Amino acid sequence: IDRNGFAALDLAGGTIDPTNLIVTNILDDTDIDVASGVTIFGDGTVTGNIDLPGTLAPGSDADAGTIGEFEVVGDLDLSNSQVQIDLSAAGGITNSDQIIVSETATLTGGTLSFNFSGNEFATGQQFLILEAGNPLGTSFENQSDSFAIPDRPFLELVEETLLANQLGYLIQDNGKPFSSVVTGCTQQSAAAILEELRGTGQSGVDNLINSSGDAM
Repeated sequence: IDRNGFAALDLAGGTIDPTNLIVTNILDDTDIDVASGVTIFGDGTVTGNIDLPGTLAPGSDADAGTIGEFEVVGDLDLSNSQVQIDLSAAGGITNSDQIIVSETATLTGGTLSFNFSGNEFATGQQFLILEAGNPLGTSFENQSDSFAIPDRPFLELVEETLLANQLGYLIQDNGKPFSSVVTGCTQQSAAAILEELRGTGQSGVDNLINSSGDAM
């Protein structure tokens, strides 16, 4: 679609996959204007500058658990948006949604939410979720929060320091005491001993940190 100086293409309602859409214009302004109530999904490329204050859920459909790469050839403005990111750890493989922007990504006022699928999350796993052509000068409102991982009481997901044009996350030990998941004097005593070995590289303790805590 050649705008030829006319107004931006409006995506005003519903759940929309705009991948493979190419919008061009003689001016460097917004090519695709997404309304705040719209959910955008897709596993592919959109060409054009996008203003997206709605919901972005990379993947071949908008349902949680669908891993995909949403690529924008142009600028992507995610100000005041809701961005849903799926992370997976299963079968010895980690994977995540990714947002790739060739030019500038603006994140001001947007928020992140994470969906975790699989049961093999462990300390040290890394997930690159956004990469832009220019340095990220803005951030999501909750970007620096720590995110709990379901059924993994001793793990958390935190922002990782990467290159200036990248946003990634890392799984780490959250420091929650082992004693918080057990009852009884015997179990409490065992938890205290294991706590002293935390961070020493003992494989049994590391396995416990990565577990649901049921082994306690």
